[in-house]
Amino acid sequence: MSRVVYLLGAGASYGKRSEIIHRTMDGQSHSGNYSIDEGIPVVNEINREIDMLVKSLKEIDPDYQTEGNFVGNFIKDLVWLKREAERHMTIDTLAKQLFLQENHTEFDRLKRILSAFFIMMQVIYPADKRYDAFLANVLTYPAKRVPDEITILTWNYDSQIEIAYREYNPTTNPTEDFWRNVRKQLGITESHDFETANGKIYKLNGSAMLEYYGSFTRMGNPYVSDKKEFVSKLSGIYRMSTTECYLRFAWEIDDDCRYLKDVYAQIQDAQVLVVIGYTFPYFNRKIDRALFNNMPNLRKIYIQDPMAERVSQNMTPALSTYQADGSIPVILLKDVDQFYLPSEL
Repeated sequence: MSRVVYLLGAGASYGKRSEIIHRTMDGQSHSGNYSIDEGIPVVNEINREIDMLVKSLKEIDPDYQTEGNFVGNFIKDLVWLKREAERHMTIDTLAKQLFLQENHTEFDRLKRILSAFFIMMQVIYPADKRYDAFLANVLTYPAKRVPDEITILTWNYDSQIEIAYREYNPTTNPTEDFWRNVRKQLGITESHDFETANGKIYKLNGSAMLEYYGSFTRMGNPYVSDKKEFVSKLSGIYRMSTTECYLRFAWEIDDDCRYLKDVYAQIQDAQVLVVIGYTFPYFNRKIDRALFNNMPNLRKIYIQDPMAERVSQNMTPALSTYQADGSIPVILLKDVDQFYLPSEL
């Protein structure tokens, strides 16, 4: 049971961006897009990143058009993902539609392509350094564990926090169990795990990760030397039905499943909630409401987001009756350089 609960959304893995300035012949400067310095792409950046990834894959493997070429198949799948995503508000919207249609084949295909895409993004771009700073502040010594007074709930299916924690357990010879061991030490639990009680980090949507654990050792390291070998291996295994995919959306699982019950039990004593980069979309409202209903002792809410006022408005429908009466102070924080550490810790 923890007194302080963190609730993370996509903004918590946004990292940093650099503005791209375009200069015209007449000497005028115009602001263009933003390039990713660290972190992972958010919704409005994904299609652009797919285009850039496809271009890179073609350069890495010039034989991509050969019949049966794994990289070529990956490129086709990425193009399909972009085309389908352009027809919907977000990729998650497309996923929910396929799920509701009971189109199991395409739903599984989407999750596998999306997982392979996010693995590549986390190989290409360094991890969001805020996770590193956060862990350096809160990890216990010598166990290097998240302390008992903190529980982290995240809607993100990236591996940013695992990448950051990996540096606290460096190894020159990572094994196939490296990813599992990092997650075990961090106390990460997901709905597919056999043991979900007493976790420290609950990934509500699972992880965009595949059984090929070798990919984890390359995440956060944009200087992979064997790019063609790595890309070929990943392109070959993500499609295989025997390759486990750990991306499981929260709305896929039953409301009364053991996993969610364990999540709710872990936050029963929460007095402080810190919301970082999460916008409370309607998609997740059912579970968000259950989360708030299972924090009966909540006394204060911090919202850390550049658009904190809007987040606060979006949060209101998810609050329980007593939480929505205005008696609980909501502190708005717009400085997002580091994850906020409340005075209650």
